[in-house]
Amino acid sequence: MVENGNVPIGASNETATVTVQFDTPDVSSVTNTETSVRAISGVKSIDTSSLALGGISVMKVVFDGDIAGLRAALIARGFRVDEGAGTLRIRRAASPAGVPKAATTPTP
Repeated sequence: MVENGNVPIGASNETATVTVQFDTPDVSSVTNTETSVRAISGVKSIDTSSLALGGISVMKVVFDGDIAGLRAALIARGFRVDEGAGTLRIRRAASPAGVPKAATTPTP
């Protein structure tokens, strides 16, 4: 990005509040997802507004940028992302097919 004065050209000056839906099969999945989203550059705050253990929970994310920028950042962190009207649905990307499992040594 080329800078023009103090504002990078192509940078967004907007702040978006985005609803993000995410799978929460257990408590650790809530913590892991919140930690991953919080670590994204530009995320100002998150608030899990609806918690559904064993289902789909909802968080509000305040992001310095637009929904497309947040979507790209989530993909870069390994999430599969579906987009609806002002809402992102995220899931952890599945392991690639054909990846071998760790070898185990038979017990004598």
